[in-house]
Amino acid sequence: MKTKILGGFALAFCCAAPGCGGGDDDELTSEFGTFIASCDLRSVNQCFNWYGEDVPDEDLARFTEQVCGEGYRSPCPSEGAIGMCTDPTGGYGIPGQLTAVDVWYAPMTASDAQMNCERGGGSWSPSYSP
Repeated sequence: MKTKILGGFALAFCCAAPGCGGGDDDELTSEFGTFIASCDLRSVNQCFNWYGEDVPDEDLARFTEQVCGEGYRSPCPSEGAIGMCTDPTGGYGIPGQLTAVDVWYAPMTASDAQMNCERGGGSWSPSYSP
């Protein structure tokens, strides 16, 4: 089990969890900016999306490797999601603007996910759509 600090959130996850990586050439945008990477940790009830602008490729590669390992090129799925936590300080020291969207899944309860989100300084929403 590893613990990482991401934008004020203390995350615990297994090293063998599916990884993360950069998006492909087709840009996906949302209210948070352009989708650039994700980290699928649904084995521990979480998945992370990162949105941002002007993040150098080498910084993104280093960042995703530090946080979760291997490539994951799609936003977190909405199926089974119980809500999301938005952290605008999710940059982990990368130049440019980077927002972390932490998507929570059952069997975690929405009240526990909200408590974890707000304890870390994030903003909770009981819905999620990629």
